[in-house]
Formats: sequence, structure tokens, C-alpha cells
Amino acid sequence: MATSQMTRRRFMSGLAGAGVVGARPVFASDGETFPVAVGVLRQARDREMMLYYRYVEYARHAKLEGYNGIAYLFTAFAAAEFLHAQNFNKILTRLGVEIEPASKPDVQVGRTKANLLTAAALEREDVDSFYPALLGRLKQEQVDDAVTFVTYAWLSEKQHRAMVGKILKWAPSFFETVAKKIDKESGQYFVCQSCGSTVNQVPADLCVVCNQPVASYRKIEAPV
Repeated sequence: MATSQMTRRRFMSGLAGAGVVGARPVFASDGETFPVAVGVLRQARDREMMLYYRYVEYARHAKLEGYNGIAYLFTAFAAAEFLHAQNFNKILTRLGVEIEPASKPDVQVGRTKANLLTAAALEREDVDSFYPALLGRLKQEQVDDAVTFVTYAWLSEKQHRAMVGKILKWAPSFFETVAKKIDKESGQYFVCQSCGSTVNQVPADLCVVCNQPVASYRKIEAPV
């Protein structure tokens, strides 16, 4: 077996000790062996933390404006983005990379309708270009768990885009009506603690993104 293949398999085995679902016993690895994967994971982690801070602020502002349902939506999105970032950090740790705390960005917050439009643009960018580009780069080294968790984040962002899209379908002309309807009918949000899948109702058997048992889903509490 080639040295690079042995290193990759040992790296994948080590993810169990870092709390990454679906991995096996622990072995150390070396970030210098997979420089592309390290760069991709850092970029993805920084992106997810940016989104996390942004959605936290969007949720806070929506709550202040009285849009409780939209505040809840942004809170669920924030929980998923933070989990994605943590997953990327775990893989970086197993690669022997020192994790530096993410700096809090200066989030420009507008009215809630404008924030929804910005969120939709960001999610569309994630789905259409950001994550596909990262997955393309990861093909150079084939670090399987990096590919897996970047894919999980990508699929979760597709869920977010769909949720925002449903709101914005009517929001340009009827935002207040739609917002009030969301306040009454938003229901609950659940986020899979393995992959960040974000849903309104827990699936019957397995997570729709990572196929882990539905016990992996955690209910997100609405902001108070």
C-alpha cells in the first residue's frame, strides 16, 4: 500500500476520537501531507463562521422588529452553520493543524426583508459556486472525510436556500403578510448534530443528508 493511502486511512480512522460521526479508532496525521484539504477546510470554516455571526445578528434584529418566525429561522440557520464550522475544525485538528479562533466580522444589518434577501444571495452562492468549487479542489488529494463533510455542508445549504426561497417567493410585494403567516405557522426547526441538516420535521428513520439515525437531530429553541 502506498504511503499516501496509509496516511489517508489512518486519518479517517482518527476522526472518531474527535467526535466526527462514522469514523473509527484514533491515529495522528500531518496537515503538511494534505495542504489543499487544509486550505479548503480553513476556507469553509471561515465561511461558516461568517454566516453564523451574520445569522445570529439577523435573528436578533428580526426579533426586535417583531418578526418572530423569521428570527427563529435565522436562529436555526445559525446553529447549522456553527455545527459545520465545528466539523471542519475537528478534521483540521486530526490533520495536526492548530485551530485559531475565528474573528467576529462586522455584520451590516438592515431591515429584516433586506436581510432575507442577503441571506438568499449567500445561500445561493454557497450552493451554486462556493461549495462546488471546494469539492473540485478536494479531488486533488482525496481526503475522504474532508469531501464528506464539505458535501454535508453543501447539502444543508441547499435546504437553507429552499427555506428562504419559499419566503421570498411572495415577499417582494406581500412581505408583511408573509411574515405574519410565518409567525403563526413556522412550526419547529431541527438540526442534525452530525451534518447540520435543517428541517421542520424530523424524518421517519435517518437523517436526509448524512443517513445517521434521527436521534442526531436536536430541536432548536426559538429565540426569546
